[in-house]
Amino acid sequence: AEVGWTCPRDRRQYIPVTVTHGEGTARVRPAAAGGSGSHLVASLARAQGLAVVPAEVEGVHPGDALPLLEVMMG
Repeated sequence: AEVGWTCPRDRRQYIPVTVTHGEGTARVRPAAAGGSGSHLVASLARAQGLAVVPAEVEGVHPGDALPLLEVMMG
C-alpha cells in the first residue's frame, strides 16, 4: 500500500485501486478518496485493480502487503 486507509471490521474488502509498478513490486492507492461504498462506483472507471483486504484487518498502513487482482487492459 502506498497510503493508509481504514476498513470495516469483520468484512473482507475489495478496494478499487490505482497501481504504480516499481522494481519487482506494485504500489496501490484507493481509486477514490473517502473509503469504500456503493456510492463510489464511479471510482471503478479509474481503477486498475482490486486490493483484497482480509476481514481481520481494520486498517491498511503505508507499506503493508496486500493481495492484488490486477485488471488487464488492451
